[in-house]
Amino acid sequence: MVGDETIPLSTGQLASRTGVSPDTLRHYERQGILPAAERSSNRYRVFPESAVERVALIRRALAVGFTIKELQRILGERDRGGAPCQGVRALAGEKRADVGVRLAGVARAPQQGGDARLTLPVLASDGFDGIQDQGTLAEGLFISTGYLVGTVAPANERFVAAYRRRYPEAGLPDQGAAASYDAVYLVASAISRAGNDRLKVRDAISEIGTRAPAFDGAVGRLAFDANGDVPDVPVRIGMVHAGELVPARAH
Repeated sequence: MVGDETIPLSTGQLASRTGVSPDTLRHYERQGILPAAERSSNRYRVFPESAVERVALIRRALAVGFTIKELQRILGERDRGGAPCQGVRALAGEKRADVGVRLAGVARAPQQGGDARLTLPVLASDGFDGIQDQGTLAEGLFISTGYLVGTVAPANERFVAAYRRRYPEAGLPDQGAAASYDAVYLVASAISRAGNDRLKVRDAISEIGTRAPAFDGAVGRLAFDANGDVPDVPVRIGMVHAGELVPARAH
């Protein structure tokens, strides 16, 4: 891309790096909080490397309660060269306090259901990752997420073992760690086939799943379609059990 010396990312590559779906990225674009993709010379939609941090910022903001309209205003001001004002920082503090209250409320839901002798399951989004740390109040809560550390698959087991060897004091890896690990090895596999020419590497990545074999990563099997998307990466359902988020099928 003009003025950007890094390798552009397809929609699927950006989705894999950030742990969101291609449809979510398009929604962010339509809402004006993610700058629109450009077109490469072969007409693929591509994003700059900076889009990875932009999506991470959007996800963090949404997770603590910012609305799309608030992000449109705040990020629009930032994109125009403005700096976050004191009011925005104060609003962020309020959002963080509010999400703490919501986390506690969601964590109590299974207990409240048990007290009322209800068996209806409670399903929360990946914005509630970490709620297992709330203790017994979160027991039995279901979470939808793009990655579960307990997923039984050779690629994930290799990743978790490597992560524990490298970071023995860090605890269990999360979705961001898994997606980053996959991205490094996926790019390495492309370089091994294409050499170090960045455009050839880009094309080699886009061929994964078509002209080249699909990539089996910690988050699942990655195969790019003609639009540069990764349509077959599953959404996983975890359940809080004994203070850990484990694959729901195990229980």
